[in-house]
Amino acid sequence: MKTTTLALALSAVLALSACAQTSGTTQDSPSSGTNRPSASTDAADAPMDDTTAEPADATDLPEDAEEGMPVQSFGEAFTYVDGIQITVSAPAPMTSSQWASPGNTKGSSFTVTIVNGSDVPFDPSMANVTAQSANSEAEQIFDSENGYGGSPDTTLLPGREAKYTVAFATTDPKDVVVEASPSWDHVAALYASDGAS
Repeated sequence: MKTTTLALALSAVLALSACAQTSGTTQDSPSSGTNRPSASTDAADAPMDDTTAEPADATDLPEDAEEGMPVQSFGEAFTYVDGIQITVSAPAPMTSSQWASPGNTKGSSFTVTIVNGSDVPFDPSMANVTAQSANSEAEQIFDSENGYGGSPDTTLLPGREAKYTVAFATTDPKDVVVEASPSWDHVAALYASDGAS
């Protein structure tokens, strides 16, 4: 009985959390954070870079953003209503090292940039990136020797950014779809190559 009650409670929590995701809008030119505040400025009060876009008002959201998973081209930024922004670069060819998981594997790497355009610290450790290539789920490659790993662990202060590189064993590098989200609380953004559209 306790197991059934626990399972029902967990299902309800998961269903409610899916309804409370943060959405946003697509931007052609990504913002950047200011990771080196001037010596006279306290790091917590660091101003945003002049190129940083204002967060979108909830009434300014495109219809597809309200439904979640907007599709955009690689390199376009997706800015959420809370000011957090995510960008996934175009795929670059790569081959993992011998000791990687999986080792000696050809694939595609992507630079993920998360900018904290909000006025509160943001934890990027729950950022999630997955990929599909040629209609198959692409296995993520973990290769510390070449710098391919998971999301950053350090909390981002307002106005700062984090960049990290992920890699996937892509079957067809011209047909790639990447799904990226800066946290479980944010709607995922989809990035598609021209061949995947």
